[in-house]
Amino acid sequence: YERRFTEPRPEVIMASQYLFTNQKGRALDLGCGRFVEARYLLKNTPISFVDMVDPDPSLKDYYADNCRDIFGQTFFENMKIEDYPIDHINCFDFVCANYSLPWVTKSYTTTLFNRLYLAMRKEGVFCFQLFGQNHSWNDGNTEMSFYSEKEVASLSQCFTTIVFEEHIVTGK
Repeated sequence: YERRFTEPRPEVIMASQYLFTNQKGRALDLGCGRFVEARYLLKNTPISFVDMVDPDPSLKDYYADNCRDIFGQTFFENMKIEDYPIDHINCFDFVCANYSLPWVTKSYTTTLFNRLYLAMRKEGVFCFQLFGQNHSWNDGNTEMSFYSEKEVASLSQCFTTIVFEEHIVTGK
């Protein structure tokens, strides 16, 4: 579990290999956590600026105290993804939503995907995960969102799918 605070997720590393830009690009990290993916993108890809969003109140101080090295290359908003105004058009080369979308209300997800589609450049890369209906956390009493394969296909229909993998995971 501690790995997520020190190393970028393998999905981000793989997805970043599909970046087509030869110029300095811009990324959006939704549910950024402790800014690990932002640091990876800035150091290892053509991305030169990352907008980051996360609702965890402890991250505001963490960012101020531990991220001085990336201040000029990042912008952090401490808020829920649903409250972040995605009003950019053709702006982002890479959007990362690592294990954050299951906490976005299902009723907002279609709007979010449509806004992200408009906010991304044509050859942009969108790396995200959704939880399936059979996920072990789907106990019927949760605020989380779970999706069928058909719902995921519908949500992502405006994007070109490069990799679509289903993982069966048990336990919390």
